[in-house]
Amino acid sequence: MPVFPLAQTPQADGRFEISTEQRHHLLRVLRVKPGSTFEVSLPDGRRGQARLVAKGDSLHGLWIEESAFPSTPSLAAWLAIGLIRMSRLEWLVEKATELGAERLSLLRLSHGSLPKSESISINKINRLKKISQETLKQCERNTLMRIDAPESLEEFLDRLEIEAPASSRILLRERAELPLLSQVLEKEAGMTILLVGPEGGFSDRECRAAEKFGFEPASLGPALLRSETAALAALSHLHLRQCAGGKDR
Repeated sequence: MPVFPLAQTPQADGRFEISTEQRHHLLRVLRVKPGSTFEVSLPDGRRGQARLVAKGDSLHGLWIEESAFPSTPSLAAWLAIGLIRMSRLEWLVEKATELGAERLSLLRLSHGSLPKSESISINKINRLKKISQETLKQCERNTLMRIDAPESLEEFLDRLEIEAPASSRILLRERAELPLLSQVLEKEAGMTILLVGPEGGFSDRECRAAEKFGFEPASLGPALLRSETAALAALSHLHLRQCAGGKDR
């Protein structure tokens, strides 16, 4: 049965609320009946069994016990990408969630500006979060990917100094005579920040700014990749590296 991610830790008595959407999915799609158990994941990554409880016309969940099922670790990767069209961004969020990326930041850069109809509003950010949550129901990941609202490169770089000061930082460039990603990754596993440009890539000014904050340029090879393809290629590399115990094969 799919795992239901809980946005909040259950109350002291084990009770937690079930959203209207989850209620419909449990009752109509999975046919879970009141009194039956289903599997949930907590914000801290733990998984366990819960019971669907009916009280009058309302339903809620009740945490029973933690499961011995081994948790699937998240991928210590923070992806920052220039704005791309919403349809492509939705696909990226789904796949990045499957790979276990911890965080996604959306950047307003010089190139790749979107038409007004494609602007990323708060409602669209909430839709991306919903896609990430729905993806968790279909795979064995436990924790939601954090998705940040669009910001400038300068704002993002300043925030890194506070929130991820000891991270490995990589600036992905297209068609550049640079070392491959596998050659610049640090040997010790840790948080890796991947900076990916939009359509048209980074400006020279943006590259200089990123490098000033410790980003090391790297390449994914000679092919010209779309932004979301480059992002997933890099995340897949980190995923396989993690599966191999932090060693490049």
